[in-house]
Amino acid sequence: MNIWIVIPARKGSKGFPNKNKSKLAGHSLIDYTIAAAKKLEFASKIILTTDDLDLIELARDRGIEAPFIRPADKCTDESRDYDFCKHLLDHYQKTHKLPDTLLLLRIVTPLRYLDDLLNSYEIFKSGNFDSLRSICLAKEQPYKMWAKLDEAKDFKGAYKIKPLLQTDNIYECYNAPRQILPKSYISTGSFEYISVKCVLEKGSVTGTNVLGFEVREETCVDIDSFNDLEEASKRIALSEFISP
Repeated sequence: MNIWIVIPARKGSKGFPNKNKSKLAGHSLIDYTIAAAKKLEFASKIILTTDDLDLIELARDRGIEAPFIRPADKCTDESRDYDFCKHLLDHYQKTHKLPDTLLLLRIVTPLRYLDDLLNSYEIFKSGNFDSLRSICLAKEQPYKMWAKLDEAKDFKGAYKIKPLLQTDNIYECYNAPRQILPKSYISTGSFEYISVKCVLEKGSVTGTNVLGFEVREETCVDIDSFNDLEEASKRIALSEFISP
């Protein structure tokens, strides 16, 4: 299996400006993801896709391929992972034989254990899967959540609502004890294996034959604020994460 590691980033974060250039325990945030990528000897390429010129320079200084500036229309708030993956594949298809698999490693999820990356690789390559993503147990129960109706109007602070999720197996699951509700998981963004065939033929970075690889809770920090950065700093001092 030929695998390319892809490190995606964009510079337009509104909630935490320049978060990709933040420092974590004395190192640039991107260095944690680069360190993880370089540990994975099964990958034949490590590529940065971004519109941030500073990150491109930093990555190239560390021996990472950064062959283009990602187009602005692939870097909007509405852009999806499929957009930059397809753009990258289109770019390389002109001069390279494409890989079987892309492995996404995001800069903003820097806390990773090497054994998670290696074990998930062995699992993914063992079958004909569309994708595999890191997951962890959700702290909030989605079967207890509600959505405002599209036609809802403000009744002096109150709104018409409907259950976000329902299940035929449990009557009024939003009123049920948490203990009998299905466990729910969220994608952590730490790593995602994606079949290139799925991207090109299905127009998706997920597909339908999807695996979830459950990671330990302490790795589940997605840096989207200064508080997240502080939390990551506390955790990195206590565990053997991959570090620069």
